[in-house]
Amino acid sequence: MKKLSKLFFILLLLFYTRIFSIEKRVITLAPNLTEIIYFLGLEKHLIANTIYCNYPDDAKKLPKIGDLWNFDVEKIVEYNPDFVLASYSGNSKTQVERLISLGIKVYTIKEEKVNDILSNIAFIGKLFNVDTKEKINFLSSKISNLKQPAKKKKVLFLLSIRPYYTVSKNTFIGDMLNIAGFENVIDTKVRYPLISEEEFAKLDFDTVLISDKFKNEEEFLKKKLLEFGKNPKIYFLPEDLFSRPGPRIFDLIVELNQIAK
Repeated sequence: MKKLSKLFFILLLLFYTRIFSIEKRVITLAPNLTEIIYFLGLEKHLIANTIYCNYPDDAKKLPKIGDLWNFDVEKIVEYNPDFVLASYSGNSKTQVERLISLGIKVYTIKEEKVNDILSNIAFIGKLFNVDTKEKINFLSSKISNLKQPAKKKKVLFLLSIRPYYTVSKNTFIGDMLNIAGFENVIDTKVRYPLISEEEFAKLDFDTVLISDKFKNEEEFLKKKLLEFGKNPKIYFLPEDLFSRPGPRIFDLIVELNQIAK
């Protein structure tokens, strides 16, 4: 009798856990958060996202609530989600606070280090009562056994040219470069410093990483580098990938590690 009662209790608990999970409806305010939802197989809970949420392809089909900075607060309220996932670094704090003031539950996710991705996956999984251990271990294994180069290549990561915006060590991208085996030559407290041509010319680096949206500026960049007496290798990276602290970052780190050797 006790065994039957225990079994009944377990089945009842599983039933209510399942119902609790099914009822949850979420809106994501950043592409990386959308990708985490899909990575965890929770896409049936996702009812809307931003115009920049384009991966995977199914994410494009969902209703859009605007961009990261100017999302439609009224539309989100109309959708009446159980909660919203926001990006600490990507979303407007004023807009997020407005959502909260209107009674919408918001979880703001920080993405300052690569390991934050794993923590965020665990946190989001917990919101849906989903075990994320296996998926987290899968991602961790991609970078845990990376072979570091005997001598790190010095890298300059350009977010833009004309003007030259770069990335310092104390950023998510800076952490990614370090794990991949690079030495970032931008070491300032400013996270995304603007550098002059004079500062650019003084930097010592042998590799340039830059967004693929500047591929049509390759000849200009090469010419400018030669003017500075430099001839580094240039690699164009998909902006939709390196700018999103989500699950795909781990594959990018593996690719960058090959370049760093």
